[in-house]
Amino acid sequence: MVDARADVRGDYGRLLVYVHVDGELFNRALLRGGYARLYDSQFSRRATFSDAEARARSADRGLWGFGGGVTGTPVGDAGLVLAEVHADAAGNDHRNLDDEYVLFENAGEEPRELSGWTVRDEAGHTYVFPEGFALAPGRRVTLYSGAGADNESALYWHADGAIWNNGGDTVVVATADGAEVLSETYG
Repeated sequence: MVDARADVRGDYGRLLVYVHVDGELFNRALLRGGYARLYDSQFSRRATFSDAEARARSADRGLWGFGGGVTGTPVGDAGLVLAEVHADAAGNDHRNLDDEYVLFENAGEEPRELSGWTVRDEAGHTYVFPEGFALAPGRRVTLYSGAGADNESALYWHADGAIWNNGGDTVVVATADGAEVLSETYG
């Protein structure tokens, strides 16, 4: 069954459908078992699917239990988690900046005010969260290296070239006063 409120095909031309097996939504079962992950897209069952993925990730089930991708631990109790790094954009990284991104999630139980917080890489490229930006509990925000209009689930660095190294880098998040709350290495 297709989602009436979403595109029928994804960015790569793949058909996007809900699959039911013996009365159970197979897509959600894959996420719950850690056998799949969500892509950054909008569809009517996103909240349910995001919850299933978050539970699998927190329980280290399936692909979340290997520890081979992003490594590191939050420095403080900010509740901010680096959920994904997509460093290798399709094609030329410098020309496809909207396919290079980092995804953050508020794993805490309270809204997280991020105004003035910074995100930086090992080379010192630095992004500053806009004034008034807050991330609700359980919500995610994608920080794209390219340009676009900021909203509650997507922010844009407006960089003039690729930020994240395909072979590995470190993502560092600091509060407005410079205290590191997250430092994670990938690659």
